[in-house]
Amino acid sequence: MMKRFIFLVVLAFSPFYSFADSYDRYDGWSGTLYGFSHHATQNQKNPYEEFNPGIGIRKHFGECFWRSANCFAELGYIHRNSLGGKVKMASVGSKWTLFTVDNYRFHVGGTITYIEYGNPFSKKTLHGFAPIPLIGVGKNSWDFDVSILSKKPLSALTGKDEKAVFLLSFVHRF
Repeated sequence: MMKRFIFLVVLAFSPFYSFADSYDRYDGWSGTLYGFSHHATQNQKNPYEEFNPGIGIRKHFGECFWRSANCFAELGYIHRNSLGGKVKMASVGSKWTLFTVDNYRFHVGGTITYIEYGNPFSKKTLHGFAPIPLIGVGKNSWDFDVSILSKKPLSALTGKDEKAVFLLSFVHRF
């Protein structure tokens, strides 16, 4: 269902791709601050931590693919995930600026992410790949992104029946 929604959003805004700004051609480095998550399913026995501090480093490769996609690779570390464990991740992905309004960029994108997810309750570190769609807004050198980790990869990582989790991050270009 989520994949269809993202596809329809991209398709609906595809005429606006030509209004993308120079961000899509950015070829350089940026830092990421991970901050918060929200779980669609709450766990009453062991409530989820919604403050998830972390850092990341991202290398942008400029415009790639067609119609103003900005491709990137990122390494990230979250000190305390929703269960209280550590997370290490490596991602490759891209963002497309759909349109701009008063110097604000509205974008969609996604990553393929390898995740090592520490689960202190099971005392295991779970490993896996996950496709992660994202939406966001940016201005000047800052982006605010909301990433959506859907049910299947999330349930595999946490060992619980999850619906979805929404991850908030801030990206700043150097």
